[in-house]
Formats: sequence, C-alpha cells, structure tokens
Amino acid sequence: MGDGRPDAKESSEMTIKLECKICMSQLVDTVIIPCGHAVLCQWCADLHIPATKSDPTRPVKKVNCPICRAVVMGKYRIFLT
Repeated sequence: MGDGRPDAKESSEMTIKLECKICMSQLVDTVIIPCGHAVLCQWCADLHIPATKSDPTRPVKKVNCPICRAVVMGKYRIFLT
C-alpha cells in the first residue's frame, strides 16, 4: 500500500510450534536472555538452568542456550495469550 508496512503473512506462515524443545510435552513459557530463544517450559528451564534463590532469573552456574549455545545470562517467564 505504500505505507512501508510488510506484506501480510499467509495463514500457514503464522503457525508456531509452541511445545518445549526439551520435553516435547509442555508449552513454551520461558525465554532465554540474551539470545531471546523461547524454547523451554518452566519445568525444563528450572531443571537445565537452575537459578539462584535470591534471583530466580539468574543462573547459578554457566550454562548455554540449547539452541544457539550462547551463554545464558537470565531466563524469564513469558505469557502467550
């Protein structure tokens, strides 16, 4: 239309698989920082990226993103509606 907005996606392009990439049985609800991958359910994130008691977003040890292997600096719960 000339307003700079990208063309609309096809319906098939709008489908996202939201299952956890680790357990494959729960919905994704955790995003990894700084890479931004949203691929884990909270249970798997707590298991694979244990956090400090004082800051539940900060890992207790060095751990890498299961997708891109970037060092995880934090993890945050997300809510998809």
